[in-house]
Amino acid sequence: MKSVLLSLHSKWIEPIMLGRKVYEVRKRAPLCKPPFTVYIYCTRGGEEKYLPGIVGKRDSYKLNGNVCGEFICTRVIKMHPPYRDKINGTCLTAKDLCQYDGGAECLYFMEIENPIMYDTPKNLHDFGLDRAPMSWMYCEGLNNG
Repeated sequence: MKSVLLSLHSKWIEPIMLGRKVYEVRKRAPLCKPPFTVYIYCTRGGEEKYLPGIVGKRDSYKLNGNVCGEFICTRVIKMHPPYRDKINGTCLTAKDLCQYDGGAECLYFMEIENPIMYDTPKNLHDFGLDRAPMSWMYCEGLNNG
């Protein structure tokens, strides 16, 4: 079964893990049939981020440049502006969403369930990958071999 590796800025990891961000918004959606696993890659750009003590994990570890967790995407919702029904679950404002869509006909809201933070971050090679996606990419999941 295909899975998805999703690039996220470090500021979104904590709201996802704490259940405040229940929708991840993208301009295009994976073609996987939900439910499917989404692996969370924390981008290298910006401030180095360490999350202290989230969900009983170690006191801190570096997120940037690592796959730090996963969630299940239970459904993908195609929405047209003004996106009012889903704003609260995105941690974004209506203005943010309209700026992000850039005049596109719609956005896709991936519903987040059962987020898990890894005890030890994984690197891209654990997924058989040499590079991170700009937005998201299909992957086969963890390479345990």
